[in-house]
Amino acid sequence: MLWIDTTGGPLVVIETGLMTAWAGAIGFPAPGTDYSRACEVADYLGIIAVGKGSALVLGEEPMATAWWPDQRWGDGLIVRWMYAPDETAVVRHLSGLCDVAFDEPVTWPVQGDHQMLFDSAFAGGEVGGRGIALSLRPGAYRIGTHVSNPDEELCLVLHRVQ
Repeated sequence: MLWIDTTGGPLVVIETGLMTAWAGAIGFPAPGTDYSRACEVADYLGIIAVGKGSALVLGEEPMATAWWPDQRWGDGLIVRWMYAPDETAVVRHLSGLCDVAFDEPVTWPVQGDHQMLFDSAFAGGEVGGRGIALSLRPGAYRIGTHVSNPDEELCLVLHRVQ
């Protein structure tokens, strides 16, 4: 799996066509920067305006994050590593996951075919290879959250994208 980390703030998912509109932490700590608006998301998920579209913000505490394309869950899962002994345990858990309830869905309108998951501190033009590319068809996606904590050694925050 390809994992990305954050410098301390939230991660965002933005359509690649909107990335030039994302200024990241430029001008921070002044209020109203894209980064400060992303930091205002207090829950696991939030939606904020970006140019003529929107960004999906992965709030709460910063966690290593990956994309798990799996049609059992719609288009896939955004996987956030709270704690686990190693990646093998994470993959084993995700492969065997079934009958999971996802809470509090948010609706994320997607207009373009390609999105990028990256650290909200970066300006869109600075992301380069420090993000994870996604390919979602245009439409309204319901993104739900599930905290998967099967034992004291593993805890993941999962966001179903469907």
